[in-house]
Order: sequence, then structure tokens, then C-alpha cells
Amino acid sequence: MDFGLSNFLVEGSVQYKIGVSLLIIALFLFLRKGSKLFIDKKLKNKRSHYHVQRILDYFFWFLKIIFIGRLWFKGLGPLSTFFGLATAGLAVSLKDPLLNLIGWLTIIWKHPFSVGNRIEINGIKGDVVDINIFEFTLLEIGEWVDADQRTGRVVYIPNASIFINAQRNYDRPYPYIWDELTVTLTFQASWRKAKRLFEKILLKNSSSYGEEELQQFEKQNENFLFSLEDTAPKVFTSFNEKGIQLTLRYVTDPRKRRVTHQKIVEEILETFEMHDDLSFAFPSQNLIFQKEEKKKTYSSSPTL
Repeated sequence: MDFGLSNFLVEGSVQYKIGVSLLIIALFLFLRKGSKLFIDKKLKNKRSHYHVQRILDYFFWFLKIIFIGRLWFKGLGPLSTFFGLATAGLAVSLKDPLLNLIGWLTIIWKHPFSVGNRIEINGIKGDVVDINIFEFTLLEIGEWVDADQRTGRVVYIPNASIFINAQRNYDRPYPYIWDELTVTLTFQASWRKAKRLFEKILLKNSSSYGEEELQQFEKQNENFLFSLEDTAPKVFTSFNEKGIQLTLRYVTDPRKRRVTHQKIVEEILETFEMHDDLSFAFPSQNLIFQKEEKKKTYSSSPTL
């Protein structure tokens, strides 16, 4: 049965169409190289360079499809009919690639994350280094490496995964995360003094943001409903079966968490070395032995 596909083909030899198609491809390759040289010269910021280059790549691909499609098929009407029929068939046979394409459009439109963000999805954590039509790429962190540092591996994740897996973004709505460190003192230690010293250590080594900066972050994320939170470091007091527990809470850059943690720990250790009335609590056992009193028995000789 003829569905009118023969009407799609334009008049002219196949050799002519192939030649013109190759010329169109060569022209757009030349335009892409020229645009890349221009962007390399004008844009020094890596992130802006990446986004502009990506947009131009997709734009050139779209134009190539339009020009070559109009060359091989009659008019825009038959072309749209052809693409409609082709899409119906591809929707069944290429479901996963189409879902990845829709996922890419969702990422571009809604911006759940962008290149440069640190995210976690489906248990995989990393920095987003590329987003293309079918997948996005992470530079992996974590796994066998502690404190969210890079493993050196690259992970490719299909775009469709954003529809079935939750994403955690380390860089939104604020460009920082909260971290905590717990120190347990003995019950005999001077915990008030330790708390004051810990607060000074946190102020020296952790980040903090003023109200104006927080309001600026809020304006940049108008789609989120959240209240401003004081970012000043704090020390909370509690106790457990081992001793008095002090919890140090502070904000840090997601990519500097380990370095900040190390600075705070080292200063705490140095502080304990200088103060004899501060001591760490650690698991211990006290064994108490009770002496059994020996009963003395007295024997008397019989009287005569």
C-alpha cells in the first residue's frame, strides 16, 4: 500500500541531493569552527563558554536537519507528515532514547541542576561536568574516598533517571552546606570553658554570611519557599553515658568540607594540649572487687 511517501521526494537526481547535503554539512562544520574560535577569544569564564558553545551546537544541528530535510522532501507540510509518522514508529522502538531527550529538555527548562553543580542521584555523588541530549556526566566523589573528595572516575547517567530518582543539589538554594563535629568530654572537664574555646575556633575557621547575602541567595531562588537561617557557627550541649557532648555546627563550602573539618579538629587537639582541665571521654570500664570477710571460728578446750 502506498502511503504517499513517493510524493515526499523532490525532483532531481539522488547524486545532486547527496552533493548538496554534504556541502550543507561542510558549511555548518565551518560555521561551528568559526564560532568556537570567536567564543574562545571573547569568553574567558569556563561556565559561560560551555553554555554558549552548547547552545550553538544544538542550534547548528537544528538548522542542518531543516535544510537537509527540505532538500530531500517536498515542502514543510509533507516534511511534518513524515516526521509525524517517523516519531510514531520511534516512540515504540526507541522509548529510552526519547525519554532521555525529554529528560534533557526538562533539565534545560527547569534547571534542577547545571554544569558545575555538585549533586547526588540514585546514590551516586559528583560534580556535573557535562549535559548532553541523552546523558549527563559526573566527576564522581565519595565511594571509598572520605569527605566527598573526588575518586577520579567519570559516571555517565541517562537523562531519564531524573524522572524516577530524587536529586540532591549541594549548591542550591545556598552555595554552602552545614557540617557538624561532635566532641565528648569527661564529666569532670570544664565544659563551659571548652564551649567558649570551640566557638572561637569555629568563628576563625568556618564561613558565615550576612543577611544581605542571604537575601540575595533568596532572590536567585524565587521558586523555593524557605526562610532565612542564621549561618553563624554554634556549639550545642548535651550528654550521654560517656560524658558531656558538645556538637559543633557550622557552614562550609561543599568542596572544602574536608579541609575545614581538618583545621577545626587540629585546633581542638592543640587546645586540649594547652588546658589540663579539658579531657576527652572514651569508653572505659571500672572493675570493683569486693573482699569477702572470712569468718573466724574459735574453738575452746573442754574444761575438766
